[in-house]
Parts: sequence; structure tokens; C-alpha cells
Amino acid sequence: MAVADDHFDGLLDLKLDRVLSMETDQKFTSNGMVSRFNWVLGAFKHNVLNEEHLPKPTLLIYAHCNERGKRLDGWSCTSRIRFVVESERKSQQYFFDHVRFPMASTRTTAPPARAECVLTLTNGTIGIEIPWDKLIQDFQLNSDKDYLNISAKINILEQTGYGSLIQLGARFRIHDKIIPFNKYVRKISKEFVSYFSFVFKHLATYSSYFRTLFFSNWAQRDVDEYDLSASGDDLEAFEQMIAMSYPVDNFSEPTVSKISDVLRLADKYDLPIVTERCERLLINGFSVDDGSTVPSSSNNANFFCTTCNYVPLINLSNPPINIGLNNNIPHIHNYQLISNNSNQNNVEHFSLIQKLALAERYQLYNLKTHCLEKMSPKHFCAELRANIEVYNRELSEGLKAELDEKMSAKCTEELTTLQQRHETAQNECHLPPPHKRVRPRPKTPPRPNYNLPPFRFK
Repeated sequence: MAVADDHFDGLLDLKLDRVLSMETDQKFTSNGMVSRFNWVLGAFKHNVLNEEHLPKPTLLIYAHCNERGKRLDGWSCTSRIRFVVESERKSQQYFFDHVRFPMASTRTTAPPARAECVLTLTNGTIGIEIPWDKLIQDFQLNSDKDYLNISAKINILEQTGYGSLIQLGARFRIHDKIIPFNKYVRKISKEFVSYFSFVFKHLATYSSYFRTLFFSNWAQRDVDEYDLSASGDDLEAFEQMIAMSYPVDNFSEPTVSKISDVLRLADKYDLPIVTERCERLLINGFSVDDGSTVPSSSNNANFFCTTCNYVPLINLSNPPINIGLNNNIPHIHNYQLISNNSNQNNVEHFSLIQKLALAERYQLYNLKTHCLEKMSPKHFCAELRANIEVYNRELSEGLKAELDEKMSAKCTEELTTLQQRHETAQNECHLPPPHKRVRPRPKTPPRPNYNLPPFRFK
């Protein structure tokens, strides 16, 4: 039995009015924060089956650490709990030593000090149950107006993991600019009162970097600001990375100019969900631009081909109908003026070679496959001329060889198709016009010879 100690880290109070008229299974609860962990104290009247399998009214009093409501979630809390139950005439205390949450077993805690109370461990809770007749007798409950005051005094012995570093108003600091965590907090329900920023647990769930930064054993306690200025991160890209890390479909897309920075930060801070979403944007396209055109200046970005999304490298004040020949393959470009109502953030485009460089740097297999399949020999030379530095500096020799092999196969396929079309056209040139062609008469069966003598049976 533990010795009563007036020192405690947290106190939860609960008052039960009109105890004798309490309804069965009517719960009364009280919530509170103890050392940045959410604790719950509750009581209710319940019918417990006795040895004869008959319902026996009992008062159940329980308490538990309700951090995230899960058992195996990377956190633990060891505490000493003292229940105090008092009426107008009498008071009693019950002690529990070294109670560890979350509970892995229902028999890891010593029984309470009083023998007449049975330990209750259900769904990760710890508590006592007092038979109803014994409750009336011990606390001298006579009238309907009698009440009970229940309190739980909690001493935290040890805590690790989630909750140990959470501070109200915590924030990041980058280049003398502050990013408050509560900017991205989403309310779960009206009854949910959050004393901490949800982004702490969210980032720790999806990123091993932030999980180590916030909740490791060597992390500093009571930290309310994390200075990331020395990292040299871009503020806008960092905020965009946090916004894209939430598992919702309607996340805000980054601008084309920031997609490389967001990918770099997602790789640095180990956020695979952001990396996957950036890869999907580079494959499927942004809200306005599909990301498949060659990067060009504002003077050269006035026209684009509606057939293949080709942006010419010359200024087309009067765009021609056809522009040059590539590998002796004529290609008709249908140029159209880029609308001035387009998203100004997506004026800068990503070429397929730039996407290949990003795919190789961050190991984006789906993006690499997409670029190799979509790369066309018609515009490969133009893209190579516009991105020759990226091609020489960022693409590995293996990827260059794979790209050359892919272009050779596509050129061979296109040349074969062109040759077949040319042969078909030549054959059609030797034939008369369709309206003068004489169709061959269909073969008719031979007519019977009626001059033969009749057949006679012998």
C-alpha cells in the first residue's frame, strides 16, 4: 500500500448529485490535461453479474490516459493514481502504484489497497467497483439529496513519446519568419478541445525526421519554437510541403516554379506522401499547364501546338502553318495563342528532360516511365537543345543510354510506318481514279449442259 502524498501533478474532480436516484449505465466524466497528456475520470452505475449470474448494482469508478485513444502508438505514461471518494459524512481513498498506459495486459497492475474493491481494467482503463449496498452503508447515504465527490490525484513517474513535447502556440522559424503550427489545425468535433497543435502528431506520423525531432529520447523538453533558418529552406516551399502532407484530396497545388523545392524538402524531411503527390502532379499535369512543354521565355511563350504541345524556340509574331522537317518527317503544327487568362503561376513549364532529371534524383519510377513513353523523336532535338545543361549534368549515363535506345526504337517504328504509308500511296498512284475503276465481275457457277443424253439405269 502506497503512502498518501499531498504532492501530485494533476487533479481530476467529479461530482455525483442524487446518488441514490442514479440511472443504470448513465456515465459521468471529467477531462483534464496532466503533464500534456489527456486524462479522463468517470463513474457510472452498472449491473454486474454475481456468482449466481444475477445482476448486482455496482458503482464503477475509472480513470485512464486517453492520449490518441490507442494502445500501441509510440507513447507511454507511468503514474501513481490515488482515488478519493467522499460523501457529506465519510471519505475513503484507494491507491494504485506504477500504472502504465497504454496497457498491454489486463493484469499488469497491482490490486487496490482496499480488499473489498475489485480492480477493473477494460479498454485500457483502471478503476474500482463498489457494490451498491456497500456504497450506501460505507458512505452513509440516507436521503435522495446525498452526493459523492470523486477525485483522482495523479503523480507522473515517467512519460515518453507523443505528448511530451507539445506546446501551445508552437511554431517553426525560417529566416526571421514564423510559421505557427495552429495555422493548419483542423477541428475534429465541436466537443474536442485541443490544447496542442495537431500538426505535431501529424508530421510525426508521416515523417521519421519530425518524429525524431519532436519525440525522441534526446529531444529537448518544453520547446515552443524550432529554428530552421540554418537549413536554408524556402519559406513558401516549406509551407506548401506541410499543406500537401495532409491526407485530403483537395490539397492546394504548388506552383510550377516551386515543385522542385517542394520535392527537395519532401526528400529532406522524409515525407513520402508529399513526394508521391508531386510525382502525380508532374505526370497528370497541374491545374492549367500539363507540364509537357519546353521551358521558354515570355516572348517565346505566345503560341503552342495544340497537337503535340510544342512551344517553338523562335518568336512567332506571325506563326507559319508548318515549321521545318525533323528526320524528313513532315509535321503540321496547329499553333494557338496562349490565353492571357491562364494561371500566372504556371507560365514556366517543365520539359520531359527536366522531369527525367527529377525522377532520377528522387527515384520516381512512375514519372521516369511516363517521360520515356511520352518522349517523341519529333521534338527530342528541340528539348535537348533547350535543356542541354540539364541533360549533361543531371542525367546519368545509364539513363542517357536508355533514352537513346527508346528514341531509336521509336524512330525505327515511325520510319517503318512512314515507309508503309509511302508504299500505299505509290500503289494508289498507279490506279485510275475511284470513279473510273472497273470492278471485276464476280465468278458465276457454270451453266448446266442440257444437250447431254439422259442417264439410264441398267
